[in-house]
Amino acid sequence: MFDLEQYFDTALQLVQGADLQYRDRITLAHHSIDLLTQSAILRNKFIPALSHLAGMSSLNFADLTIYYVENSDLERGLTAPPNDLFNAQGFAADLDQSEVQIYYQPWLRQLFLYSQSQKIGIYWTMDATEIPWWETTFSFRIIFHWWSRNKPLQLMHAGAMSNDGERGWLIPGPSGSGKSTSCMRLLLHGSYYLSDDYVIVSTESPFKVFSLYQTAKINPDNFDNSFSALSSQLTNPDTYQKQK
Repeated sequence: MFDLEQYFDTALQLVQGADLQYRDRITLAHHSIDLLTQSAILRNKFIPALSHLAGMSSLNFADLTIYYVENSDLERGLTAPPNDLFNAQGFAADLDQSEVQIYYQPWLRQLFLYSQSQKIGIYWTMDATEIPWWETTFSFRIIFHWWSRNKPLQLMHAGAMSNDGERGWLIPGPSGSGKSTSCMRLLLHGSYYLSDDYVIVSTESPFKVFSLYQTAKINPDNFDNSFSALSSQLTNPDTYQKQK
């Protein structure tokens, strides 16, 4: 029998025992979030998408703490949960997740955990070099979803643009529906960019949209045909033809 809360406690003990020399604080929707890791490789992968939110808040405490590690960071490696608990998307529908949430992708060897009561998230990967490129464009998205759902906030799959910083457009839609193309065209015509993929939206009046990631993903052909003016902003100039 797999005890999820005990598994979380074991994982937390292991990550808190690591030499977490890198600490970044971001402010998201007026909440302070601490991101801690031992790995310079992981930090260089995950922090850039969130770096526009960097800055110390006036609060002495964080409303959310995320530990992110690879297995070699831990004095005693974390054993991955049983593969047969999870479906093809990484969800474990048969586990009681009222207190601790879990999402595991065995084929990518990466794990997400979150404790509702402690407001602590954990990201674990067996090997940082195996992390797919798209994961670093929406860093810790699963944890942000779990954290925000008991607050007057909603993680939304949508682009967001504004002309004046006060009012703007929210552009929801599934992957491949043209959100990024629409947002990039507006950007080239002088609009302010908040997101092309995910945003945080307040669900209480006054309703607000908060930027979450400062990355945009465009298919290579679309980029070459329509957005070559942004070539200097590519973070993957050597590989974008095989990615986005």
